[in-house]
Amino acid sequence: MLKLKKLKSTSGWQGNHVAQDCAEWVVTDHPHIILRHLSGDWVAFDTTKPAIAPRQGFQRIASGWTRKMLLEVLDSKLTK
Repeated sequence: MLKLKKLKSTSGWQGNHVAQDCAEWVVTDHPHIILRHLSGDWVAFDTTKPAIAPRQGFQRIASGWTRKMLLEVLDSKLTK
């Protein structure tokens, strides 16, 4: 199973009436993979690969409805 290390904690309410910053985790054995909780889904990004669309950050490599589901999907992709 993958182990995570918290990279950035939530900074609280931003005062913009939209949202707050999301926390980020990094996979300890793969420091280029970042996990974020975005819009109700958990998403893993590979920071070594740029996104396909311009100005979209990094490429998504896995997603799941829960963090546990994301870790299971990501673990199966990384162990191939």
